[in-house]
Amino acid sequence: MLPILSSIIMKLEKDIESNSFHRFIKEAYYAAYEQSKHFKGITYNNEIMAIKLSPQQKHVLELLAMGYKNTEIAEQTGLSLNTIRTHTKLAYQKLEVNNSLDAITRARQLGIIV
Repeated sequence: MLPILSSIIMKLEKDIESNSFHRFIKEAYYAAYEQSKHFKGITYNNEIMAIKLSPQQKHVLELLAMGYKNTEIAEQTGLSLNTIRTHTKLAYQKLEVNNSLDAITRARQLGIIV
């Protein structure tokens, strides 16, 4: 939300005639910024703390990001399906997400995977 509002503000600063709308967007930006301090969002922890995944957890996330399913990851790595599920579950907990798409997005944001 903040990047979108910031982009709008930058564009509106060039347009002198939209002064009241510009003021409204700036107020919305500041309100969103203040709220972001109190609630965890997708970018929470981005600057605050580093999340450390084990090499296996990272590898499983990388394979998930490539589109492999748990059974295919188990076959490729030689690990059991339960072990793969355990690695993904622990990675989800560390990344504070509930599904693979969010885990991949979060891990990419944090630079854990490419």
